Amino acid sequence: MGYFALVAHSLELALKAILIADGWDEERLMQMGHSLHRCCRAINRGSLDLAVGISASDHTTIDALDCPHAMQSFRYPGLPPQDLPAPAAP
Repeated sequence: MGYFALVAHSLELALKAILIADGWDEERLMQMGHSLHRCCRAINRGSLDLAVGISASDHTTIDALDCPHAMQSFRYPGLPPQDLPAPAAP
């Protein structure tokens, strides 16, 4: 989980750095939340024409990590998806 948290956060910061270079301010970036897809769409609409720099494999990674990162599942893990075994009796 920690690995994916770091990768997703790194992607978010890199995408937002592109948006800053395109003239975005901090308030506008905060409205983006943690959505990697929203950052990519904003880059595609931007004036810097840097969307071509985001490769197909980058998009595959972004697709896989967008939802759990936006929901902060890596940072604040919820309950496990399955029941855990009962602790062994002493």
